[in-house]
Amino acid sequence: MADLDHCRDSASGSVKAWAAEIVDQLRSYTEITPSGEGLRVIVKAMLPPGRRKRGMGSGGGIELYDRVRYMTMTGNHMAGAPATIEERQNEMAELHARLFGSAARSARVATGSRRSCTSRTDDELLAKARAAKNREKFCALYDRGDISAYPSASEADLALCGLLAFWTGGDAQQIDRLFRLSALFRQEKWDVEHYAGGETYGEATIAKAVAGTREFYRASNGIAEEQDRDARSK
Repeated sequence: MADLDHCRDSASGSVKAWAAEIVDQLRSYTEITPSGEGLRVIVKAMLPPGRRKRGMGSGGGIELYDRVRYMTMTGNHMAGAPATIEERQNEMAELHARLFGSAARSARVATGSRRSCTSRTDDELLAKARAAKNREKFCALYDRGDISAYPSASEADLALCGLLAFWTGGDAQQIDRLFRLSALFRQEKWDVEHYAGGETYGEATIAKAVAGTREFYRASNGIAEEQDRDARSK
């Protein structure tokens, strides 16, 4: 879903150009929000990793969601838009890339990280992690969101990302994808820019976790591989 805030004049019904462009791009059921000043475009699609919110100037803004979103439906259909919810996976991915520069951000997040040497799916890696010797630590963080062993939620996030870094071979995109499915995931913090360079909290946490991980799981033979091979000969 694309939630477009403060993009419509409630009196005249006129819609700002940036919002009209998005409505036209997604071409799916669109309704007017309860305030009369916003629009919601509802589609069938999954979002790629990355940010979800962006200001559009003059008080307007856009938020993209694909899960865990409570909202009040008005049924106040926007004239001219489709009356049915359509499959728009490609269009939503293109919109996300245009708004948030997902390709550039993904490259930046992966800077300094390893190229994944695993060929395991997300479910396979999670099954491995839940059966490992440190499974209680992993399950407490991933499945239960238990941060009682850590001084802060941020340190718990970093600890979980460190565990995920091991199992994914340091693949930043897979870490991000898996973390979003965990009990620790807080979208309102994970996707918000926290740094001058434009990095989100999630991007910076993943980068720090990968940089601090010395060993990585290698799916080919099921053993850990040291990041610094030269260390083995010392």
